[in-house]
Amino acid sequence: PFVQWKYSINEKLSTVTGLHLQYFSLNHSYSIEPRFSIKWQFKQNQSLAFGTGLHSQLLPVYQYFLQDDNGTLYNKNLDFMRSFHMVLGYDVFFKHDVRLKAELYFQQLWNLPVDTFASSYNMLNEGSGFDRFFPTTLTNKGLGRNMGVEITVEKFFTHNWFAMFSGSVYDSRLQGSNGKWYNSDFNGQYILNALGTKEFKWSKKKRINTIGIGGKITFGGGRRYTPYDTILSQQYEDPIVIDSMRNMNQFKPYFRFDIKLNYRCNTKRFTHEVGIDLVNLTMQKNILRISYVSPDQPAKEVYQLGFLPLFYYRLDFSFGKLNQ
Repeated sequence: PFVQWKYSINEKLSTVTGLHLQYFSLNHSYSIEPRFSIKWQFKQNQSLAFGTGLHSQLLPVYQYFLQDDNGTLYNKNLDFMRSFHMVLGYDVFFKHDVRLKAELYFQQLWNLPVDTFASSYNMLNEGSGFDRFFPTTLTNKGLGRNMGVEITVEKFFTHNWFAMFSGSVYDSRLQGSNGKWYNSDFNGQYILNALGTKEFKWSKKKRINTIGIGGKITFGGGRRYTPYDTILSQQYEDPIVIDSMRNMNQFKPYFRFDIKLNYRCNTKRFTHEVGIDLVNLTMQKNILRISYVSPDQPAKEVYQLGFLPLFYYRLDFSFGKLNQ
């Protein structure tokens, strides 16, 4: 359940106050989350906004139901993961179709599941890799912290074209049960995106046909990874990382350039569209993960998909007038 109240102090200043509640019946955990934001429209085309609040989230559900041979649940009593957010934003419109938005943000996390013994493991990293094994017994003693600045420049779809540029510089860190801070798996530290589309239209018998040309470029810092312990990996015949070197290494920067071409034809009852997406046009070798192979070759780079053309055809159709 939640309650939210929006109040306009005057024509330029407005606030939103809210209270969210969560309850988890498996272990009777609950969370009370107050939230607040304020917006100052100090000019017709410019505004400042500030938001803050508490947020919480359940773990992946399977974690609560891991059990031993007797059916005892290891992690039944784990609490919500909790975080405190602050965001400061500036918004400005140029003319009627160009917008610039800048945001400065900070997030403090606690109650993150970590090992019951001293280690660098933190569940904040889950979902970034291809690990086959997870710790069985966890405790809510881990910490995390994210902060950064993000800028977006957007030209809305007018005059048959649009474009958007966004860039972010950030830092993402976590703390294990050993009390030490590490880079999170996701701490690439920067990312840039640019995309746009131009449409060319012409009429034929009062029907509009369109050719579209668009593209997208993504460039960002590489994901973090932990080197393998070659001796222990050989002993156990399974990949084992060096716990004390958690995320000290980093993949090379990520780059991808995509192009999309499409043709759309309108008839009385149908719209036909045929197109092609050219994914990773420059055939960049972006690293997917570091794989353990053997003691003689303990680490091998596994790459993401290379150049990939995707053809498609889409048919939209409409029936006669609906019955009133």
